[in-house]
Amino acid sequence: IKGTIYSYIGTVIGFITAGLLFPRFLTTERIGLLSLLASYATLFAVFGNLGFNSVVIRLFPYFRDENRQHHGFFFLIAAVSAVGYLLSILVFLLLKPVIIKDSIEQSPLFVEYLWLVPILTLFLLFYTIYDSYNRALFNATYGTFLTEVFQRSAILVIIILFIAGITSFHWFTLLYVAVLCLPGLLIFYPLIVKK
Repeated sequence: IKGTIYSYIGTVIGFITAGLLFPRFLTTERIGLLSLLASYATLFAVFGNLGFNSVVIRLFPYFRDENRQHHGFFFLIAAVSAVGYLLSILVFLLLKPVIIKDSIEQSPLFVEYLWLVPILTLFLLFYTIYDSYNRALFNATYGTFLTEVFQRSAILVIIILFIAGITSFHWFTLLYVAVLCLPGLLIFYPLIVKK
């Protein structure tokens, strides 16, 4: 029920932001930049998690033991994530010339901010893997709250700052990427609290 409520709240906030404010106050090129950054980072993060989301859900019951800290499953996930991230960055570096060549004419703005993709990929990868771990620990709604309510609310705030002229588009873009990265950091909060 909580997850459904978070999803509906996120839908309303997302509609206000992406449906009303973005088209009115951002050019098509700028909206395209934000979409491309998120899309490429998501693509590399999905590749980098090496399918381990399913492994977490399926195999965690065999490791579950609070007294023994789940037999180091947290660190196993961290090791797999690190290897997956390195592989995804290697693929990114190999494909970077192709991405630049394909984008340089149609979206030079994207090429300018392409360096943000590996950073965003790292945090999206952490979020997807550790959200699965949280779900395996019976905390199914925290990740939904982070992406549906917290993240979308923060994006609404930064677009309002941009509209008000408080931030330039450059800072808006950096803040936008930072907001997309935050769930990757905040996903650890319940895990730290529960040790």
